[in-house]
Amino acid sequence: MANLKKWLPGVSLPLILNAPMHGAANGTLAAEVTKAGGLGFIPGGIVLSKDSDDLKDLELQLTTARRLLALDESLEKPIPVGVGFVTFHPSVAQFEESALPIIRKHKPVVIWLFAPEPNSTTHKHLISLLHSAGSSWNLKVLVQVGSVAAARDAIESGADGVVAQGVGKDVALIAAGGIADGSGVSAALSLGAEAAVMGTKFLVADEAGTSREMRQVVLSATDGGASTVKSYLHDDVRENSIWPKLYDGRAVLGPSIIDERAGISLSENITKLKDAQASGDKSRNVFWSGTGVGLANKLQPAGDIVRETRLQAIERIKELSVFVEDTLTR
Repeated sequence: MANLKKWLPGVSLPLILNAPMHGAANGTLAAEVTKAGGLGFIPGGIVLSKDSDDLKDLELQLTTARRLLALDESLEKPIPVGVGFVTFHPSVAQFEESALPIIRKHKPVVIWLFAPEPNSTTHKHLISLLHSAGSSWNLKVLVQVGSVAAARDAIESGADGVVAQGVGKDVALIAAGGIADGSGVSAALSLGAEAAVMGTKFLVADEAGTSREMRQVVLSATDGGASTVKSYLHDDVRENSIWPKLYDGRAVLGPSIIDERAGISLSENITKLKDAQASGDKSRNVFWSGTGVGLANKLQPAGDIVRETRLQAIERIKELSVFVEDTLTR
């Protein structure tokens, strides 16, 4: 835990982060996660052109978090939350003129970068910009990766940490994917992670921006491995072409996927979705969710999620310690 505890002395261990999920995470949720000893994250957006709606919302959410953390009187102090940016959109070229001034103003302690265009040097450039701009408050940069090669590339580009499943010892390692309770957190720690990210669990937090329908779908789902699926169809059926094909999102298994498997064409699937939406039927909507969905089974405040999960992890670690001690003394 040496890296993260040194960077973030106010956090409680094991450290729990909320994922910077667009449409769900916000300044209120991030502040409550931080208040509970975790590190709250706010989504910074995808479209990063100057005065974009994404950046206007980022300014609003950071202002909200500052107020809830009693830091609104002074912009001199860093705000103990993070911001996550998706970086594949062409507007990332404007980052220095559009997003960086907001970061300088509010001084979040961590920036999380994800989803660059393949084979680009975007992250290397952004990491350099961020380290330079945030040197006065020791700003750290995390990069989310999905492979060992991507992790190596992130480290070589200067990342302070990676959100992944395994990497070297000289950067902070933060585990993500399918973690939704203390057992998942303790398992991640046992594999060498310094902290754990939870996404799906926070979809049903009181402070989350998720819709009533989304909450109902998440709460009613059971086995996350069986009731969720990764597919390009989730974007295609909504005629959303903004994400590169490299990135296929995971969502709760719904009628569109079932119909695709039954053999209907994409155009028919699109028509079915449009007809359903026109009639007010939201059952064919895409409800994004991770494999931890079966463990997100109650509505509760974000702070309670952090505290409850931390206590579960500590109890599990204690149980494992007893088990190891008994095993070694036999």
